[in-house]
Formats: sequence, C-alpha cells, structure tokens
Amino acid sequence: MQPRFRRRAVGILFAAAVAIGWPAAPASAHAALKSVNPLDGAVLADAPGQVVLTFNEELQEDFTTVVLTTDGSRINLLGARTSGDTVTQPLPNALPAGTYATSYRVVSADGHPVSGKVAFRVTAPPLVPSSEAQSSAPSPSEPIPASLAAVAASEDDGSLAWVLVVGGLALVALIAGVLVVGRRRNSKA
Repeated sequence: MQPRFRRRAVGILFAAAVAIGWPAAPASAHAALKSVNPLDGAVLADAPGQVVLTFNEELQEDFTTVVLTTDGSRINLLGARTSGDTVTQPLPNALPAGTYATSYRVVSADGHPVSGKVAFRVTAPPLVPSSEAQSSAPSPSEPIPASLAAVAASEDDGSLAWVLVVGGLALVALIAGVLVVGRRRNSKA
C-alpha cells in the first residue's frame, strides 16, 4: 500500500468510527420515567383508582401500552390516556389484596420505544374485625418483599444494542469498501 493511501484509509476509518459512534449517544437519551403514582414499591391499604406515569419528555399518543399483572395473571385494562409527558391508566374497581406489576411501553417523541415495570401491593382488610386479626394484618410500613422488588425490575428495550449492531455492520462495510478501492488503485498503478 502506498503511504498516501494508508493515510486516507486511516482518515476515512476514523471519520466512519466517529460518525457511527456519534449517533449512539442520542439513542440512549430517550424518555425516562420521572415519577409514578402510586409509588414504585408502595404498600397500600386500598386499591388505587389509576396509575399515573410521568416521563421526562413528550410521548407519542398512539403507541402507549399498559399491562397490569398479579401472580402471573394478566388483568385486562382499557383506556390508557397519553397527554404530553403523562400516561394515565384507570384500574378496575376493588382490586383484591395482592402484588401488582404495571408494565408499560411508550414511544418517546423522538421515536424510541421505552418499557419498564413498576409495582405496588394492596393489603387486605381483615375479614373478622378482632384484635388478633388486626395484629396479624400487614401494615403499610412493612418492608417490601424481595419478590416485589424483583417484579419491579426495569426492562431494557435494547434500542442502544440495535444501534451498535447496525453501526458495526456499517463500519465493516465501509472498511471492505476502502480495501476494495485501495486494491483497485494499486492494481492500476
């Protein structure tokens, strides 16, 4: 290889690496959950009437999905409303005692899908009001069980990994193109 060609090839590869790596930074800056009501991990005496998810940026209204599960069973929900950066999901009346995971999937204004889970627990009032039953009922100040913490673990939507895979393939194609052009030039010289 000629020294001039090598310098050009190195320059082109460096520019390609920067160009491929640069878009990856904004891809990881998509919408993030800012707050949730009820709070993630909350222990509630009464079932909430709705779950409100607030994000740090505007969301696309047409692509919101909210799913409520308990003990591996899905509870059908209707009517999730997206307005600006907020998603409001009405819940069924009188949820029984149990641990509930609210899984969400939204699309930020820049087109990146964002998903995750938050959880809360509803405690049951005692069936027979007696001093013994009241003392055994869980109190809202109890620590959150490990199973609830595991349910609330956030999911990775994998968009950054996808950007890196596509970027890597583009870099390989660019390197192959530079090598083919370099060999053609060397064979003509």
